[in-house]
Amino acid sequence: MAKVIYNGIIPFKGYQAITIWPLVFARKKFRPLDDVTINHEGIHLIQQLEVIILLMPSIFSLSSFEHPASIMPATSAMVTKTFVFILCSF
Repeated sequence: MAKVIYNGIIPFKGYQAITIWPLVFARKKFRPLDDVTINHEGIHLIQQLEVIILLMPSIFSLSSFEHPASIMPATSAMVTKTFVFILCSF
């Protein structure tokens, strides 16, 4: 589980907690968070990490179109294969 920061500003009123990778922000009045909320926010941490892993190869491959004379296409293919391998190993 990520570090939980208790405060009165984030998240907005009406919410117990919000996950902004790699942190979990929770309202002070819900201290300590119950097991269900911790599990729920942990799922969001994993989802946000997956989005980061999936977007990185896309960003690298799109950047190769800006420099057609460079060696980026080969590099982005290697990066894409590496991230796909990492994603499949979860």
